[in-house]
Amino acid sequence: MLSSFPLKSIQKHWLLFAASCVCFSTIALQLSVDLVKHQSDIISELIQYISYFTILTNALVGLYFFVAALFSKTKFGVFMHKATTATAITVYISVVGLIFNLVLRRIYHPTGIAIITNEIMHVVIPVGFFIYWLFQTPKANLKIQDTYYWLQYPSFYLIYILARGFFTHKYPYPFVNVDAIGLQKVLVNSFVIAGLFFLLSILFIWIGKRTDRYFIKYR
Repeated sequence: MLSSFPLKSIQKHWLLFAASCVCFSTIALQLSVDLVKHQSDIISELIQYISYFTILTNALVGLYFFVAALFSKTKFGVFMHKATTATAITVYISVVGLIFNLVLRRIYHPTGIAIITNEIMHVVIPVGFFIYWLFQTPKANLKIQDTYYWLQYPSFYLIYILARGFFTHKYPYPFVNVDAIGLQKVLVNSFVIAGLFFLLSILFIWIGKRTDRYFIKYR
């Protein structure tokens, strides 16, 4: 019977599912905008689209919420719910927000519906997921050693976009465009961004350990 389930738990699962819908619908809407704008075939545009760290990471957030809402008791759900996984995703989506708002906002000026999707992916979702992580993730057992695993995703991403760019001469971001600024500058930029990932990871571990006990009542 419905009354045998805690209402708070049911509400939480619906909120998580709604959050996943926001993530995926925003990604899909932005893709449709890009298809109309560039007038290219679907396959090539889709490949270019998933070459953006913003898109991949927002999709990762959507996947996290989706699994947490519907498959939390499965092995994959347990893995996603781990503090190390949730904190890693928090670092990734925070970097998305920081780099866009500090570096790319001044050179990227969307129009129409893209204004809304842009703000959702670079502001609403990063801030929202950070708040979710702060209140809902047990963080007391996070370790500095975890950062080694957290850096693997952005490292593989960098290798992918540089390898793809070598053959296609298409790069998702100006600060990794080898053709425009040269390999040396790209490597310097990549080192700086890697430092940002590492510093944020250390900061979130520090925040998590010192605030975890204050948010237990919200879980």
